[in-house]
Amino acid sequence: MTRLPTTAETWRVRVLNRVGEAVGAGVLIDENRVLTCAHVVADALGAPSDGPRPHDVLRVDFLGRDPVRVECRVHEDGWYPILDLRGDLAVLELLAEPPYGAGPAALRRWDGAAPTRVRAFGHPAREPDGRWAHARTVASAGPGAEWVQLDGDGRNYQIDHGYSGAGVVDERTGEVIGVVVGRDLDPDRQVAWMIPLETVQLYWPRLRLGPAAPGPDRFPGSRSQVVPHHGLSEPAERLFVRELFGLDGVRDRGSRDLYVSLFEQRYPRRPAVPRHEEDHVDVRNLLRVCQSRPGGLHELRAILGTRHSKADLRALDRLIGDFFPDPLLRSEERNNLYELLSRVDPDILPRGLADEASGLLGPFLRADPGDLIAVAEELEEVTAARYDGIPPLLFLTARIGRILVDPPGPRIRAWTEHTAERLGVSRGSLLNAVAEADRGDARPSTRPWYYVTELDEDGAAPDHYLLTITLQHDTGQSRVVEADDVPHPLTEIPRRLEARLEEAPADVVRLGRPVIEFVLPRKLLNHPVDEWTIGSSNVEHRICIAYPVVVRSQERLRDPALRNAWLRKWEWVGRYGRIRDERSTHWVAGPGQEAPEALLTRLFNDERRVCLVVGHAPVVHADPARDLVRVGWQSGVPIMLWCRDVRDFADFRGQVQRLLRAGGLLDLPEQVHRLRNEAELAGDPDHLGRHLTLLWDDADRVEGPGPLRAPA
Repeated sequence: MTRLPTTAETWRVRVLNRVGEAVGAGVLIDENRVLTCAHVVADALGAPSDGPRPHDVLRVDFLGRDPVRVECRVHEDGWYPILDLRGDLAVLELLAEPPYGAGPAALRRWDGAAPTRVRAFGHPAREPDGRWAHARTVASAGPGAEWVQLDGDGRNYQIDHGYSGAGVVDERTGEVIGVVVGRDLDPDRQVAWMIPLETVQLYWPRLRLGPAAPGPDRFPGSRSQVVPHHGLSEPAERLFVRELFGLDGVRDRGSRDLYVSLFEQRYPRRPAVPRHEEDHVDVRNLLRVCQSRPGGLHELRAILGTRHSKADLRALDRLIGDFFPDPLLRSEERNNLYELLSRVDPDILPRGLADEASGLLGPFLRADPGDLIAVAEELEEVTAARYDGIPPLLFLTARIGRILVDPPGPRIRAWTEHTAERLGVSRGSLLNAVAEADRGDARPSTRPWYYVTELDEDGAAPDHYLLTITLQHDTGQSRVVEADDVPHPLTEIPRRLEARLEEAPADVVRLGRPVIEFVLPRKLLNHPVDEWTIGSSNVEHRICIAYPVVVRSQERLRDPALRNAWLRKWEWVGRYGRIRDERSTHWVAGPGQEAPEALLTRLFNDERRVCLVVGHAPVVHADPARDLVRVGWQSGVPIMLWCRDVRDFADFRGQVQRLLRAGGLLDLPEQVHRLRNEAELAGDPDHLGRHLTLLWDDADRVEGPGPLRAPA
């Protein structure tokens, strides 16, 4: 392992493009993560800086006598692309250990201190090995006042192209207080900007910062920090600010100071609310902080209710009800819990306890697992129950209370039982869930799980689609892992799906092999998605070789009018799908064999006819009555199987009958998967396994579990 010289600031990182040229800098913020700018990563990979998170590997090197190169990727929740010139941050996860001697930077808040002399180490094109530039902080600036202006001193090198992502170092203390984000293109002005680390922390809550250096406030009696945009859309945020500012007690600075003080008392372990000398910005700061804290808007509403009438607050109440679910905990419950958790040593708890609490395929937790209060805050915000119906936060406290025999274990158990009773959670259900976890069987792995890959047509770009990928378990638990707002051509979708398959987290991999389920608009149901290739980083192969692949109809999922007949027939499949009943399958040999009205009548009126097998590709027809797939939707048939090419129907029917006899309807996805593998082993491009589409519309997985709400 290469050792860096001990005299170097060993947190300094250089970000490289594909040909090894420096495109920017970064800061090692912990043992295996680097902070830089999103546009630096985009430049390195040739990707858009305002697009979805890149999945490609990029390289950084640690500076020293012999720079050490390390591969990395953008962390799964560390991408904050440029949006209205805001954001522009990226957290990189190293794929190997940093070189021996490298260490994280000392990180500190800027917090609007008096002008401070700072320096940054960047990599301009003419000096790729880097040089220091000197400047001084001025004040908040930039889009949404998320940046801090840096003015050059006119005597030393100035911040230039190649400095983006570089750590901005306070020359008095040697601590990093921000990262360079941009510069004025006019070199005569010698102006640049940094993103202060307290702003970074609002995007990436895991960032650990020391307190700001002592010094006078720039604005006596006030502050000049602006909290970054959080949660609400900008139009919704404007509605909230208008309603809040319309209250006399909020508009008056003195009363507002009291409200802020009372709000901070309800969250004693959280930082103070950043203040601003401009009243509207100060109110917006308070609103944004409320969104970042569990039950924050409801706590503020309770405070306002002590000084304002119900009539005054009626419009605000409607907004809160429309946008924010009731908090799980009451203020005193929350603070009591935090006090108890502050006395727990996280090192004596089992690894993975926080992820276990979030439930099977629950959301990724951003909080540091060693910070139990941060974990509790995040779990309280999880709006869906676990697969066993237990709120994730209560599962966590029940597990901790059971593990800890000595104090504060008994008090945590008492807190859990009292809170569960108030929320209407059965004590028996909670104890059973904890007992299952103790036995190690809390994650049911015998039931199927799915990579649900949904393509939405983009009206502005023909043949381009918005992509959403969701991990979903048969229990109803789900986790969205990609939701793009940038449309992609169809040819790009396999690569994006492949990246998600490669990045499957360990808790998901343990569930076994997933089913790849494509939710497609009608025009794509005949597309051979099972033939798409993956494995580009090693040995390319068709996706259907590694995974069972099915399709399902987007229109049926979204049309409530098709729901009742579909549910009835799927219920029959659930009861009798393991039985070999030939009457459950309806066969259509070719176009025009059966009048559409007659086919619909037969399928609709016989609840046993739950599978439609077609010996040709059912074409999209302008007349829905002549589209066999649409007839199947209308009749409620949940399973359809068809051949995408032209072949002898008797031979086709014989092969499908063998599939059905092998395991019944419920085993059809697995049998089709085996047939596709047979085609690969045979090396026959005309094998039926290369031309078969299975539409599998599981009516039990239409909607996930509802949100958790505290009882009135």
